[in-house]
Amino acid sequence: MQQEKTHNALLQGVEGFQTEQLKKTETQEKNRLPSPDDLQQEKTHENVVKGVEHFDKDSLKNVTPEEKTHLPSTEEIQQEKTLVNHLDGIEKFDSTKLKHAETVEKNPLPTADDIKSEKA
Repeated sequence: MQQEKTHNALLQGVEGFQTEQLKKTETQEKNRLPSPDDLQQEKTHENVVKGVEHFDKDSLKNVTPEEKTHLPSTEEIQQEKTLVNHLDGIEKFDSTKLKHAETVEKNPLPTADDIKSEKA
């Protein structure tokens, strides 16, 4: 009911609106022309597109690509051999050849002189 009242009030306001109360205005049409920078950018773009579209493929030279393989130097080969030998030594290590050793933990206590010097 409330919505209908609001709707009717709006309709009456629109129907009863007096256009004579409006102020007179004149519309001016403005056509913004592009700046010289804009024109230059557009020309450059058009030239690039034309160059790509009308490119003469016959002017290109035929080229066969060559694959080059890099051979390692003698130093690199020697380094790799050393690394492989080192890793082989670690992997093939025989832990049964080790001798058993007893570990003795020593925790020396400070002397009376050391305690006095720290207190002072």
